[in-house]
Amino acid sequence: MKTKHLIILAVFFLFFIIAIFLRKNHQSLQREDVEYQTLGFAFDPSQIGFIEISKGNKEANKVEIQNQNGIWALPQISYAKADQEKVTALLKAISKTKGELRSKEKSLFKDFGIEDEQAFEIILKDNSGRQLQDFLVGTQTAQGKNFLRHKGTAEVYITDHDLILPMGIQGIPETDIPKDTDWTDLRVFEFPEVAKLTEIEIDSKNGNQIIPAVKLQKNEGMEKWRFSRANLPFEISNDEVYRFVASMRKIAPSSVSHFEKNKDYGFSNPSLELRIKWGEGEKIFTVGKLDPESKNYFLKISRMDAVYEISKDQMDLIQIDDSHFFKNNPLDIDIKTLKQVTVHYDKKNHTYSKADEPEMKAFVDSLKEFKVTHLLFDEQSLQKLQSLSQAWIHLETENGETISVEFGDMLDGNKHEYSAKKNSAVPFAITEALFHDLFRFKNEKPREPEEVVKSS
Repeated sequence: MKTKHLIILAVFFLFFIIAIFLRKNHQSLQREDVEYQTLGFAFDPSQIGFIEISKGNKEANKVEIQNQNGIWALPQISYAKADQEKVTALLKAISKTKGELRSKEKSLFKDFGIEDEQAFEIILKDNSGRQLQDFLVGTQTAQGKNFLRHKGTAEVYITDHDLILPMGIQGIPETDIPKDTDWTDLRVFEFPEVAKLTEIEIDSKNGNQIIPAVKLQKNEGMEKWRFSRANLPFEISNDEVYRFVASMRKIAPSSVSHFEKNKDYGFSNPSLELRIKWGEGEKIFTVGKLDPESKNYFLKISRMDAVYEISKDQMDLIQIDDSHFFKNNPLDIDIKTLKQVTVHYDKKNHTYSKADEPEMKAFVDSLKEFKVTHLLFDEQSLQKLQSLSQAWIHLETENGETISVEFGDMLDGNKHEYSAKKNSAVPFAITEALFHDLFRFKNEKPREPEEVVKSS
């Protein structure tokens, strides 16, 4: 036989050997006609008290989830609340796992991505701390299924469903690692339905002074809310209270972290404290100082040690006072019952009456849009009320009732607000735009708000 023919025969033989090897290797991973094995995962998920998910270096790449009186929590983040539905789904997925034997050869562990240092390890313990399961899930997948083996054994199984996603791994299995933050539940503004709530209180810092900004009460099981504070200028809107509670429930902190004893979060001198009460229960949300790095506010919740962070926009949703709950058209303006309106500014009076119906209607429409921006508590703002006699509005109804609103000087700051007061009630602020609209006969236009320059 010629040398050329020998070479061709040798090459053909080499390809044949390679093909046999690849087919054998492929069948070891994917073949269907193999011995069926159960995996011994039948357990009652309610009996599990501890879950550990790790990969490679356990100290750096480990998630611990512990059952605390029926609530799943994360010990490594000061027992922050874990996502209960996600934990339940993981335990359900594990307990129903079945598999088929793929290999008994340790030499193939690397092909399955199931060596000790490669794979994800899951440890389950019962409520007494007794270990129930310790198994590994490989980083290699096969048509949405995983390779699995019990720790310390050589048998590798292919599962009948995916376990990677229920473990909280959403990236590439070979490179992704378990993270506590993937298991946190950031829905922390939780409390009973509004009908069961009885009190909503907010204390807010104004300079160095703590102001009882919101004080609302309601009988349990009833719908009607009321102000606890006396002598407020306008009535409460039940709808506004319900909207506020709904908006609070939607607040989701951007992050949660372990509480560090030596770090100053500002909780001892809080920027704001929100208290929600119902029956025998109460939940307190304490907002600390602004973090100069993240530009978020630190948040702590009663009976929880973990530290959350909320944005400035989220802070603004709860940094309010009782005026947030005033009803629309707070002056109860109705042109049908209004006899006369007198507007006084700088020693000049301007009167609207039914004889000037078109002009009066236009002014009444402005009064219907009357809106309070916030109440005035601090001494500096109250001093702006010393010039109340310079601008006022008197409303006289057909039945002889008179409503008086007096306006003081512009408040300090860049918001362009005017101080005001209705009869002898708690004073408040309105926008400069509304002030000029009400005193439109002056023919003055409001200034454009100055751009707020953020400090670096």
